[in-house]
Amino acid sequence: MAKEFIVDAPNPEVTFPQIQRWAAANGFQLNGSASAGNFRGKPGGIEGMLIGEIIGNYTVSGGRATILVNKDLPAGIVGERLSRFGLRLIGSR
Repeated sequence: MAKEFIVDAPNPEVTFPQIQRWAAANGFQLNGSASAGNFRGKPGGIEGMLIGEIIGNYTVSGGRATILVNKDLPAGIVGERLSRFGLRLIGSR
């Protein structure tokens, strides 16, 4: 279980749009810019029922992003959901 996720994107120019698509697809309202911001929301499905609302923030630098959340989440599931949007989980803690 982790609260911090380090993400790599193959093309630094689209890191933020990929994060925007990931947030929208997972029920998060994103507020911020291409370099930093926050999000909150409740994922859909059974995960959302079990986990409840997630609040977090992100920072982007080039092709790398750091995502911090307020709940311990399974890195494997987070990585899989990020990968759907071209983002690769390279670390978590």
